[in-house]
Amino acid sequence: AAGFPEPADEALSAVVQAVLLSPNLVFKPELVPNGFDASERGYATASRLSLFFRSSIADDQLWALAGNGGLDSRPEVEAQARRLLGADLSRFTRNFAGQWLDFRESEDLGPLTASLQAESAGVFAEVLASDLTPQQLMTPGFTVADPNLAYHYGLPFNMSGKITTPLRGGLLSQGGFLMRTATGSEFRRPIHRGLWTLTRLLCRSLPRLDAATLEEISNSVGMIDRNLSIREQMALHRNNAARCGGCHNMMDPIGLALEKYDRQGLWRDLYANGVPITSDLELDGVVVTDPHALATAVEDSPDFKACVATKLLTFGLNRGPLDEELCVAKELSSLPDGGTPTLKQLTVDSLLKSLELTELNP
Repeated sequence: AAGFPEPADEALSAVVQAVLLSPNLVFKPELVPNGFDASERGYATASRLSLFFRSSIADDQLWALAGNGGLDSRPEVEAQARRLLGADLSRFTRNFAGQWLDFRESEDLGPLTASLQAESAGVFAEVLASDLTPQQLMTPGFTVADPNLAYHYGLPFNMSGKITTPLRGGLLSQGGFLMRTATGSEFRRPIHRGLWTLTRLLCRSLPRLDAATLEEISNSVGMIDRNLSIREQMALHRNNAARCGGCHNMMDPIGLALEKYDRQGLWRDLYANGVPITSDLELDGVVVTDPHALATAVEDSPDFKACVATKLLTFGLNRGPLDEELCVAKELSSLPDGGTPTLKQLTVDSLLKSLELTELNP
């Protein structure tokens, strides 16, 4: 029901990904002791900087610094990281945020496809460039919309493209996310939205659906009265299927809170049959009755902060963090005084930490 691929398909995909992501394929191996020539450390650092921010080869300035020792200290590397982030903001947004949030190559969503992708990219880039915190990805207080998307949302268009509004722009109120996760049956929509939020924003993994669980899902769903409201259908499935309750206790509060958005990502208070849209479920002990309460709950979650750092660190390492490295992401997501770094600072710090973990630290 959650749309997991078959194990065999996933295994084949994992093999191809492992080959394509292998350092021996992506990078030129140095056949010397310890894996690389120490005299070429600057070039290795330049390549990692460029791949992280530009998804391309080093530019002339970076390459010149690599050759004259200009990347031999942390302050010099950090200065270049900030320069590249500013110069290649759109590239970094498309390649990191597009991959993480799945808007880079989303399926055809109709005539608004390009506008929806531009909204997701624009909001992320603005939060990053304006030195806002990662939490403001959830409730930025603005969105980025062209005339067509502004009309779709019922918002007044601003020539700058940036529209001040508390109702749109957050990761869970962007039309692209809402429309991509609204495919399939009415029953599947809350599952898709809940699963996306758990895995991409909170970095929580759900157990694999084995044959026994799939059979239980089929039997349970087949016995549900479709005349009941979605909330009642989900409750029956969640409470009467022994194997399904654990996952649905996490997915359903999210998916049902987002039922206030229809398939087109537009706000509604009633279903088409006139039934009110309500929910009283809790996410991590917090009642999330609607999208606004849900966004606040995710924003306040320590898991969200750590998840953003984990995604950035993974992007820098070109692999998932090892078990002993997971604590690094949590450390990156908080300042020594307990505060939260801005998204820009977290991005730069994650790149620097990835260099340290791969022994390329200056």
